[in-house]
Amino acid sequence: MKGSTAKLLLAGLLLLSLLAVPILGACAKPAPAPAPAPAPAPAPPPAPPVEWKMLVSWGPEYIWTEKFPIAWAKKLTERAGGRLVVEYTAGPEAVHPFEQLEAVKTGVYDVWYTHTAYSAGEIGVGQGMDLMWASPAEKREMGVISVVSAYLEKKANIKLLGVNAGFPFNLYLKKPIDTADLTGMKIRTTPFYKPLIEAMGGATVILPGGEIYTALERGVVDGFTWPALEVVRTKFYEVCDYVILPDFGDNAEMIGINLDSWNKLPKDLQELVMDVLKEVEAESWLALNQDYLDERAELQRLGMKVYAMPDAEQQKFLDLFWEETWKEAIRWDPETGGKLKEIAEKWKAEHGLSYGGAVAK
Repeated sequence: MKGSTAKLLLAGLLLLSLLAVPILGACAKPAPAPAPAPAPAPAPPPAPPVEWKMLVSWGPEYIWTEKFPIAWAKKLTERAGGRLVVEYTAGPEAVHPFEQLEAVKTGVYDVWYTHTAYSAGEIGVGQGMDLMWASPAEKREMGVISVVSAYLEKKANIKLLGVNAGFPFNLYLKKPIDTADLTGMKIRTTPFYKPLIEAMGGATVILPGGEIYTALERGVVDGFTWPALEVVRTKFYEVCDYVILPDFGDNAEMIGINLDSWNKLPKDLQELVMDVLKEVEAESWLALNQDYLDERAELQRLGMKVYAMPDAEQQKFLDLFWEETWKEAIRWDPETGGKLKEIAEKWKAEHGLSYGGAVAK
């Protein structure tokens, strides 16, 4: 009896243990699943582009603005791949051409396209760049660009990047002259032309380009000084009859940059800025030279007469231009003007006082 009882107890315990295993298993908490691998950190957003605002002394409708600073800004922005954007921001309608220097000097605008004569009171020595009929690359090689840039950096907090050229200046008159004498005449000028016109006995009236047509129409002036381009589009030929030869000078309009804006730019972008600038300088030099030759022919077709003074008077005119313009440039800054004239004298010894005409392709 005792043995059978023990067997029954043992069987019961065994049965209970068998029943307990699934019950306990059902009550047990499942093992935690392994934690997922952390997601990779998101890539940092690209740095915002450097944005340069450009101020110009002539609007985008002017051919030299279109083919130099605007062409350069467009090409540079494309090549910079989103890291640098240069935008035409304002022109003479926003800031008078003769009052733009301060806005660039203080960084209101970063890039500036102008002629140094428009701010002659502070940077007039730069007019020395206009006395050599040489390509932008040649002026760079001769040291012209570096000399003027050093002056601008110190004087105006502006770095000179480069210049365009390829077309000279002219004297335009309602009546022709046979001698280098403007006695009794009133001539529209800028500070660049003023010494020449005064040396020829003329009275000077300083006006921006946008006021020339009205001044001629109303008889305020008897003629004007102006580049050998943009006479057709502005219709100056309607109110002035003669282009007087000789051609003189080389229209060295400049692209400058606020020095602080330049120094903030990474070195590789500085190199890109200069590479693209030199490309566009060369392109605009050839293009604008051809444009000036084409425009000269178009002016004659429209009835404007090209009037050449006798050879001796043309030489007298050029000698006055050379001598008086250098006097003025050196007056603004004897040291920088002296350096520029030394460079120019070497150029003159090789080429003589010869300006204008087709350039080598």
